[in-house]
Amino acid sequence: MKKTNEQGITVIALIVAVIILVLLASISIGVLNNGLIDYAGSAKENTDIVGEKEILKQSILVATVKSKFNSFTEEGLQQALDTNVGEAKTEVASDGNSYVVEFIDTGRYYEVDKNGQISEYEFITDNNPGNIRIGINGETLTGDESSPFEIWCIEDLVEWSQHYSTYQTSYIKLGRTLNFNLKTCYTDGKMLGCTSINELKTLLTDKEETGFPPINEFAGNFDGQGFEIQNIYIAPSSGYASLIKKAGGEIKNLGITGEIISQNSYAAAFCGMINSNSNIASSLSLINCYNKANITSLGGTVGGLIGEESIIDITILNCFNSGNITSTGYGGGLIGYGGKGSISIYNSYNVGDVSSKNAGGLIGGKYHNVTTIIQNSYSYANIEGVGDSPKYGELIGYNYAYSAASSAQIDNVLYFKQPLGTNGSYSAGTPTYCSDITDDSVVESLNDYISDNQENTTGWRTWIKGEKGYPVFE
Repeated sequence: MKKTNEQGITVIALIVAVIILVLLASISIGVLNNGLIDYAGSAKENTDIVGEKEILKQSILVATVKSKFNSFTEEGLQQALDTNVGEAKTEVASDGNSYVVEFIDTGRYYEVDKNGQISEYEFITDNNPGNIRIGINGETLTGDESSPFEIWCIEDLVEWSQHYSTYQTSYIKLGRTLNFNLKTCYTDGKMLGCTSINELKTLLTDKEETGFPPINEFAGNFDGQGFEIQNIYIAPSSGYASLIKKAGGEIKNLGITGEIISQNSYAAAFCGMINSNSNIASSLSLINCYNKANITSLGGTVGGLIGEESIIDITILNCFNSGNITSTGYGGGLIGYGGKGSISIYNSYNVGDVSSKNAGGLIGGKYHNVTTIIQNSYSYANIEGVGDSPKYGELIGYNYAYSAASSAQIDNVLYFKQPLGTNGSYSAGTPTYCSDITDDSVVESLNDYISDNQENTTGWRTWIKGEKGYPVFE
């Protein structure tokens, strides 16, 4: 009896053991299968990435060979990729320093530097697009100097534009360079009635549309932190065309590229016009700012940085314009026209061509009661006066000066052809003729002025000779 029980227990134990082994085997096979599937998927992805990088290398080589300058451009790289993989299969966008390439079918992005080196694209994700009161790490922001609102995506810029009065006197900072042509600078596209990134991008960049809706008024502090707003397109059917229509306060450390067009009014990169109807700040400062956008008005005043000033005091420090300026009225490389208040331009320059009836390399025109100071600056560009009785000059186009006291105070400001278009017998200060912009003595003269006036030149940037020969900031 005892022996029979022992045999029964042994059989039961054996059955249990077999069941356990079967279960373990099935689990192991499942794990193995999943592992093989994961491995196969990972291997395919790695193979695809290698293939896409190889396509990029070949396209970079083709674009470089076809270029006359032994380098490649955004357009050249896009054409080579279209040939290699087909049209609408890739998209190339430049951020000014490198190129970002999207393979549309796989949704993968690569960054290509100017030397053709390829790397993985580093994404910055804004989890709260269109809400500039929440920081990139989810923290609540108050909009004061110690906790400025943050701009991290195109949707954030649109939010500022649509609800400008909410942020009118706030501190705001730009978190990174934003390129309107680059889809990675958008988050979800859910602004202005759009439901996708492609839809919003098309609305803001298609030349058949009106582009970015300008911010109506701002009198706070906007810090670009050395970043750019790239490929902005502004072309309202009427009215002001600029990042901010009417501005006061301070804008600093910001660059703008793209195209800005006004059909019949004021146009500029940073501020269109400030007049007596502007219930904002009493002054505007632009510090360490530049414009590379081409700006046009078909019936108004245009400035590379500021369109027209008619009430407040303007200070421009360490700024430049290299975009082309076109207008039928007043056009200036930095400021289109000054009608009241004061203009102070320090340590700044223009190398963008200006074509206008009253065209100036630095200021298109100024009224006689506008106190104007220009120091340690220059304009080196084609300045063309058009239409009947044009006034044009490399520094000031139409200088309304009814007395010596109403002339601009100019110190160490260089010109190379005709300095200004005058009114009557009074000229604007005493500009300095320079025959060769590329001469090392020009950079030395600009830096010596800063050194000799240290008490009044705090924060002024030093100069070096740029790649094109003319002086630029270090």
